[in-house]
Amino acid sequence: MSVLARDVRVNTLALMAMALIPLAGLVGGRIDITRGLHHEAATATCL
Repeated sequence: MSVLARDVRVNTLALMAMALIPLAGLVGGRIDITRGLHHEAATATCL
């Protein structure tokens, strides 16, 4: 186990995997906001 802890490639892979989780959340949130604004603008033009 100590060999894996000292391996830079394994540490880099773990950090990248942990960074992808909040990044996916940010992208998903941005898509939700954009779709909500588009829906709001489409509703306003119908009235």
